[in-house]
Amino acid sequence: MKKILLLLSLASVFQLTAQIRTDVGVNLTPLLLNSLDVQAEWQLQPTFSLVAQTGIRYQTQEPDQPVTISPLSEYMQPRNVGGFVSLGGRFFNREVNEYQYPFIQLNLVGSYYDEELLHLDDDGNFYRSATRGFRVGVSSTIGFVIRVTNRASLDLAVQVGYTPPRDDIHIYYIPGMGYTTYGIDAISVKGAHVNPMFVFKYNIFQTPREKMYNME
Repeated sequence: MKKILLLLSLASVFQLTAQIRTDVGVNLTPLLLNSLDVQAEWQLQPTFSLVAQTGIRYQTQEPDQPVTISPLSEYMQPRNVGGFVSLGGRFFNREVNEYQYPFIQLNLVGSYYDEELLHLDDDGNFYRSATRGFRVGVSSTIGFVIRVTNRASLDLAVQVGYTPPRDDIHIYYIPGMGYTTYGIDAISVKGAHVNPMFVFKYNIFQTPREKMYNME
């Protein structure tokens, strides 16, 4: 009897989920730093979606190795392992133009990092240190959704956020939050982060109304 009830419960959850528009996507920009950032979006209302994100990072960069992306060299370390989870909400207005419409998103982010840092002393010699930690921060994202096909779309946006700053290093990258803005002129704020968002999304569940519309 318990097995039957469990199967019925799972079937009910699946049926409910299948009625909600669901998109999954990958943010392509973190791939430049060997980071994977994936997200799932559930549209609960015509102008609101629940968004969950997670990702991992595994990056190594020794001093004698050539730097393929020089502007990002300061964000690379001999070893950087980390991960994050994020939950938030997205507000949008698809009625503006179904092929391109704006959105704003607010997220709560929890990030873990485990790094080996490379420092330069006053004599010009390198020395290493190890550090690990956990940061909780908030972020906001503003951008556009561009429809590619009936199922595929792109998010083009910029995410800015804040976490309590680290004391061991000023310039770093935190998964889920992005690049610190320290040293970048007008936006040089300790604890502030910026993250370009170029997310390719695919719609895996359509609402019954969308299915009927696409069939027509």
